[in-house]
Amino acid sequence: MTQPNDYDVLQKEIAEIKADQKTQDQRITTLERTTDRHDQQIISINEKLNKIEENTTWIKRSITGAIITAVSTGIIGGAIAVFYNLLQK
Repeated sequence: MTQPNDYDVLQKEIAEIKADQKTQDQRITTLERTTDRHDQQIISINEKLNKIEENTTWIKRSITGAIITAVSTGIIGGAIAVFYNLLQK
């Protein structure tokens, strides 16, 4: 009589293991989906950061160009004023 009881216990344990395995499979599937979604979000964020970097580079170039132009204009204007002043004397 102990053998049928042992058999029933083993069957219950097998059923529990199968149920646990199904639960774990579902959790793994959920984690895989979440990971895929996060990967897509990371790719999207990287693309946006690259665009921001490109815009920042353009702004830096514009500001640098404006500063160089202002300094050049000041130097040339000053030189013209000095030469004009020398020619007046």
